[in-house]
Amino acid sequence: MNQINITFPDDAVRSYHHGVSGEEIAQSISPQFAKKVYAAKVNGNEQELRLPIEADSKIEFLMFDSPYGKETFWHSSSHVLAQAIKRLYPSAELGFGPAIENGFFYDIKYDQKLNEDDFEKIEAEIKKIIKENHQIVRKELSKDEAVAYFKGIGEHLKAEHITDIYDRGESI
Repeated sequence: MNQINITFPDDAVRSYHHGVSGEEIAQSISPQFAKKVYAAKVNGNEQELRLPIEADSKIEFLMFDSPYGKETFWHSSSHVLAQAIKRLYPSAELGFGPAIENGFFYDIKYDQKLNEDDFEKIEAEIKKIIKENHQIVRKELSKDEAVAYFKGIGEHLKAEHITDIYDRGESI
C-alpha cells in the first residue's frame, strides 16, 4: 500500500498509509491525545477527523479551544441530543440542531410541553448514549435522496427544511 508523509506543526514528519484519517493519526500519537481532538486542519483546510488523507499533507489537530473544534463538538452534541429525544419521545419530530456561538440547540415539534423532569430524563439518556460510544457517520445525499430519506423515517420537518434551503439556493 502506498505511503504518504504527514507533517506536524513542529515540522516532524511521519509516514502513514494512503487514505489514513486524522482520527487514525491522532490515535497513533496516543489514545489520550485522540480523545481531546475534535477536528483537523489538513493543508490549511478544516475537516472532520474521519475523512481520508490522500496525499502528503500538513496536519494540525483542533481541540475544543479552537473555533472549529468547538463547533464540531457542539454539532456532534446536537446529534446526541436528537438521538436522546427520539429514544424518549419517538413521536417528536426533529427540526434543526445547529451549533451556535455559545453552544447548540435542537428545534423539535412535540405535542406535549417538556418540563424539568423531562430535561433530567433527556440528560440521563444523553449520558447513556455517550457511554454506548456510537460512531456518527456522515452521509452525503442529493436533495431528492435526502428529502425521500427524511420523509421515509417520518421526519417531515427536516424534509421541509431541505426543500426550503434549496429553494433559496443555499447548500446544506
